[in-house]
Amino acid sequence: MPNAENCSLEELDVAAGATVSLRSHERMMEIKALLVGISHDQVAKRYDTTKRNLCRWIDRFNTSGIDGLVQKARSGRPRKITPDKKKHPHFGQCELASW
Repeated sequence: MPNAENCSLEELDVAAGATVSLRSHERMMEIKALLVGISHDQVAKRYDTTKRNLCRWIDRFNTSGIDGLVQKARSGRPRKITPDKKKHPHFGQCELASW
């Protein structure tokens, strides 16, 4: 069970609204749902995650608070296509999606 002493429900709402990552937002909403009293099974089903992952986020929340739920940068190969080059000069966005 998440430790309710780490932050209030209001603080979770504010942090979830301020995050730019959808995954971080969902993690915060999962913890909030558990703090409100919704079961692990229902939360896992609602957010399409496993109970194992849910327990992992509970552990991070209990250890690091809200900061433990924020998605951090990952290492790896950088993108080859930059955002400004995503739009092909000869095709519209819809034509590229159908390729």
